[in-house]
Amino acid sequence: MLDALRPVMQSNAPDVKVRAVQCLGVCKRPATIAVSAPDGYTFVFGDLEPESGAAPITAFALSYSMGDYGFVPWAARPELLRSRLVARIPLVKWSPEDGRPPDAGK
Repeated sequence: MLDALRPVMQSNAPDVKVRAVQCLGVCKRPATIAVSAPDGYTFVFGDLEPESGAAPITAFALSYSMGDYGFVPWAARPELLRSRLVARIPLVKWSPEDGRPPDAGK
């Protein structure tokens, strides 16, 4: 997946870093990728194929970079990724008391 994703991302979203990690712990759903940012949600997608996954991941990364806190609603995600979500994890500074989004100075 990494070899398929890098050139597509470089051509379409050159500001997005693509890097390998040792393990995301989702052994039953390979290939798995995570999209994250310091002040945004982390999205984890699984069951991806290199031949069909690179373009949707790139499109998702572009939408992610424009959304509030990286949030990309289900209907705005590339169709392939809608059924491949493993987890959507809130950012670390999320309010633990009431679950509302953090004040990002907006």
